[in-house]
Amino acid sequence: MNSQLASGAGWRAALEVGLVEQQRLKRQEMVSEQIEQLAEMQTYGFDDLSNLLKRSLHELENGITQVQKARLFADKMSGGSMQDTIDTQKATAQRKLSILNELTVHEKRQPKLLDLKARRAIATKLGIDVKAVHEILFEYQLQRAQWSFVRRERLRGRPVPKRSADLEWMMKIRPTREFIHVMKAYEAYRQGLTDERNAKTTKR
Repeated sequence: MNSQLASGAGWRAALEVGLVEQQRLKRQEMVSEQIEQLAEMQTYGFDDLSNLLKRSLHELENGITQVQKARLFADKMSGGSMQDTIDTQKATAQRKLSILNELTVHEKRQPKLLDLKARRAIATKLGIDVKAVHEILFEYQLQRAQWSFVRRERLRGRPVPKRSADLEWMMKIRPTREFIHVMKAYEAYRQGLTDERNAKTTKR
């Protein structure tokens, strides 16, 4: 019995390690490809973010082998959580795509139109928390800031980073206006959340 448990624990651990490592390598490869693609793009918009999310979703659904899928099923049947983790990632990507699909042509062209009222309307229609709308719009702003940086570096003949950590570091030492703007917006958003929590605490 103990040997069976050990065997079960062994293949489950191997499955988890294998999937985590596979996802890490795929993410690393995708980041490198994404940065290179950003550097070559003339513009960057919401549709580009949608395409990136669709690719990520495709990788989650088709990026593992049949053997790994079978082991995931067995893992779930025996109480494991690896499949739940992947399902959560899929659900997150699908939710983000649903939000982006609700944007009008005018909102995509002029993101300033996406004020709190517009964001709440999207959240209400989709039956989700408005926080999810805030998050995907911030993700877009950050992606666009990254695009503005790598595009500038490429046009000036400077090497473009291959890893996200290197990109983040280089953006901090040579920031673009877009990056400065998105960081200010992020700080304002964080401050707003802090003020909201403090207000709720005071009411109690």
